[in-house]
Amino acid sequence: MSSRASILEAIRQSNASSGSLESMPDMKDLQQNEDKKETLLNAFIRSARLQGADVSFAKDIPEPAKWLKNLYPEADHILSAVNENGFPPGNRIQSGRPDFRQVDLSIIRGAFGVAENGSVWVPESSLPVRVLPFICTHLIILLNRANLVAHMHEAYRRALLPEIPFGVFIAGPSKTADIEQSLVIGAQGPKSVMILLDGLSA
Repeated sequence: MSSRASILEAIRQSNASSGSLESMPDMKDLQQNEDKKETLLNAFIRSARLQGADVSFAKDIPEPAKWLKNLYPEADHILSAVNENGFPPGNRIQSGRPDFRQVDLSIIRGAFGVAENGSVWVPESSLPVRVLPFICTHLIILLNRANLVAHMHEAYRRALLPEIPFGVFIAGPSKTADIEQSLVIGAQGPKSVMILLDGLSA
């Protein structure tokens, strides 16, 4: 018997369809661990920084326009999808139509953050176009610090995936480690990601 035939025969003989395998656990009642020593906020900040993101608080920035200029002095072309907290609207919107060529800095708002891995959920409703978080050199994500969940199980429920056309979890800047076993930051997308926390604590 050939290898292919033996593999197919083993599949036929398996009991996968007999119902003898353990069923998937029920995640509906999965709750946050109230005994955690870390708060969700501290856990999220630690995880986000491990992913390579910078984390700051909006309350510590009295003049956002000046702060942006100091932090990104070479960012001539800015496209912002937010109009709040004193942030400028950006200079790549022309005649009501955004210009997505050579975007140095994008500013968007995330819906919620995941403490388990430091990622931020960004739904399509927060983006003028889906590609915006990936074509910029630098990315700032505004996030209400009250909108944090503990883990991806809760995140998937909150994201309402079957009901929205598009959304993305963003965890730090673009990176890859499959070339000569070296970690490269900014390989396919933003070279840096800043998560700017605002709002009230949970």
